[in-house]
Amino acid sequence: MDAAIEALGQISAIKGRGARHRLSIDGGSFTLIDESYNANPASMRAAIAVLAAAQPDGEGRRIAVLGDMLEMGAFSGEVHADLASPLLAAGIEHVWLAGTEMAALRDALPDSVHVEYRQSTDELAAFVTGAVAPGDIVMVKSSLGLGFGRIVSALLDKYPAFHDTGRQI
Repeated sequence: MDAAIEALGQISAIKGRGARHRLSIDGGSFTLIDESYNANPASMRAAIAVLAAAQPDGEGRRIAVLGDMLEMGAFSGEVHADLASPLLAAGIEHVWLAGTEMAALRDALPDSVHVEYRQSTDELAAFVTGAVAPGDIVMVKSSLGLGFGRIVSALLDKYPAFHDTGRQI
């Protein structure tokens, strides 16, 4: 039993499935939550709940970076637009989107939400890497086929891992 407990204690989230990174940025750090491996309505809601439970530092924001859920068929527009409700209930005020289907969510969100929309993953990656700020919590989620792992990689490439020295200034 002790060996099992020790083994379970060493389990951590893997790339694309909830891995968290604390990254350095001028003036502090921000947190990246990598949920870029897959997306469906249930997993999107679960990721939104994880983001809602996270506490930004200082003036930091909770930012949902969302891409299309693929293979939704005739219901695609509806299931994408339906994400507005859990985002609003969670108090997520910054939603950054890419993909054809995410236009439905963009159109469903009220003006009180700060929405950024780009057609492509690479356009959104360029925006995200320049728009994050100290204290932010950035959750990246989409279906694998959209390539949102490139947004995660761009953030990891631009911002080094944060190492808290524990020094008081």
